[in-house]
Amino acid sequence: MFIKIGDLMGESKQLIIILLIFLIPLVSAGLFEDMVFEINGTTNVSYVGTGVHGGYDFNGDGYKDLLISAGEIERVYLFYGASGLNFNNMTVTDANVTFRGTSASKFGGVHSVGDRGASFIGDFNNDTYDDVMISAPYSDVIGRTDNGQVFVFFGTSNPISQWSSNIANLTINGTNTASVIGTGMSGVRDYGDFNGDGISDILITNNATLGTSSGVHVIFGVNNYPSGLQLRVGGMGGEVNVTLWLSTGNNVVYAVSPGDVNNDTFDDILLGSPYVNGSGFNRSGQVHLFYGSAGIGGTNSSTEIANLTINGTQSDGNLNVKGYIGDFNNDTFDDIVTGYYIGRGEIYMFYGANQLPRWTNTSDFNVSFQGTVGDTDFASVGVGFYGDDINGDGVNDAILGDPRFSGLGTTPGNRTKIILGVNGHTGSVSFGKTVANITLNGTGANNFFGSAVTTWDYDNDTYPEIVVGDKFFNVSTALEGQVKIFDVNDIRAPSLVVISPVAGQNVGTTNLTIDIAVHDSVGTGTYSGLGSCWFTNVTGTNETFSCLLNTTTLLRDCTTETIYVFVNDTLNNINQTGAITFDVSTGANTCSSTSAQSAGTSNRGTGGGQASVSSDAISMTQTVTTPISITPEMLKGEFSFLASTFADSNEKFMVN
Repeated sequence: MFIKIGDLMGESKQLIIILLIFLIPLVSAGLFEDMVFEINGTTNVSYVGTGVHGGYDFNGDGYKDLLISAGEIERVYLFYGASGLNFNNMTVTDANVTFRGTSASKFGGVHSVGDRGASFIGDFNNDTYDDVMISAPYSDVIGRTDNGQVFVFFGTSNPISQWSSNIANLTINGTNTASVIGTGMSGVRDYGDFNGDGISDILITNNATLGTSSGVHVIFGVNNYPSGLQLRVGGMGGEVNVTLWLSTGNNVVYAVSPGDVNNDTFDDILLGSPYVNGSGFNRSGQVHLFYGSAGIGGTNSSTEIANLTINGTQSDGNLNVKGYIGDFNNDTFDDIVTGYYIGRGEIYMFYGANQLPRWTNTSDFNVSFQGTVGDTDFASVGVGFYGDDINGDGVNDAILGDPRFSGLGTTPGNRTKIILGVNGHTGSVSFGKTVANITLNGTGANNFFGSAVTTWDYDNDTYPEIVVGDKFFNVSTALEGQVKIFDVNDIRAPSLVVISPVAGQNVGTTNLTIDIAVHDSVGTGTYSGLGSCWFTNVTGTNETFSCLLNTTTLLRDCTTETIYVFVNDTLNNINQTGAITFDVSTGANTCSSTSAQSAGTSNRGTGGGQASVSSDAISMTQTVTTPISITPEMLKGEFSFLASTFADSNEKFMVN
């Protein structure tokens, strides 16, 4: 973007440029390009990207790893993290470890029901390596049909590159026909320390339909868990430590650990039953919360005595768990996310607290995200939902896959949205379908970009990459699937880069042009968070221009201007207050016609810079500021051109 101070009076301009910028690391190569990598499927109708989960170290090398599931072909792929990796032109055949299941078992998840089927589970055997759990809900074992299996693979420094399920470290078998155990895996947090012994425990869903109710089982992790064991789950117990059953009989169940909702140091368990009748509405669904405790072992409990039950209030709404968010409002309590799959689609977040009511309805939410009536835009959001600290402010943010977004009549037709968590937020607030701090766009209206989402700091630069699955992506033929990795290493705030004047450049006597570029949260290209740009001209009219590409002339003389930059922030967003400022002002009391020549270096966006003005030259100098903590509000940037004595009004550029 060029900012030109036009010469209405035939007089040249002299400027003092003061750039107040928070320290933002930028990539030296491809400074203004999106850092987007792709991992493609190679087999037709494999639906790569049905599930993704990152952020755990399977091989103990100090770098976080990534899981990608493709249950349609019974494969789960594990990619190691490392410094300097380049995922361009990479396929799933480049995985460091490939977990392989048996035919027709849906090893790795059932894409048609949003089952992600594979996840890291922390350190289940307490050997310092993170472990992996994979479901195969349609396995036929012990003489039964579709009773299902769940496999645990222990992390190790030298894992097998082709690891078959028949040599998993732990195998858990369903007991009843059609119990399809593991179908309700969240794929994002299927574990927690529920008994407080410091070791990860795992959640196993059981959708038994013949003679027993559905529920979730807990198996405690232990030191040096024996390898090669086969356990069973089913009936009112099995070889498990905890069983939580639906009180309404046969039903489908989903489970996730939301973390520690009541802040008692024990992780809790969230169980979703989307087809039960809650609050008198047919199939409106319920979500049940059970607190962890030191004495939870040996428990066989019904949802009738859950610590919290959230009732759906829409007939056939199918309220269910929606994934993991962590602490969205920074009050030290982890929070709960629920939502509807049908109709316009709705997501409801409930803040954790010391004392929660036994019963509540979705209308009592703290934060909600609403689709549009008559539209199914948000109906698939729950397929991909994850919480992590994206902008480095210590507060978890929400990543929402929105694979059926219609774009309000525009393309692309699918996207993933990031909503920043807010320090200290209380009360209730509701947002529509277009609200987001950052939006990542898919590549086609018929794809399913956002089918699964996670974060993965693969290079240990402290900035988590955002991983988005697109299970319907056509790589070459049909539905091979794709995973996109967004390297958002400058996510903390937008930056202003002065490209010219540069050292020794003669800028002339009139129409001085300052060439700057805005580097937003996720780059400047197709996947940029910069959606629309405009400025208010001297007549008070808003004029739009192409973000970051257009030369814009401000028809002002001997004055200063104001530019505001917003990175996909929306009016009425709870994050809209606060700003980063970049200041430019006139430095002379008169407009002389003296030729001005640059005599310094341009600011490259890595720190605060200052350009001082003498009577005949522009001198660009740079100073680097000390890094500071970035608050959620700071993602929105404000570029303020300080007013001089000649200014009669400010002109504004808005970028959002």
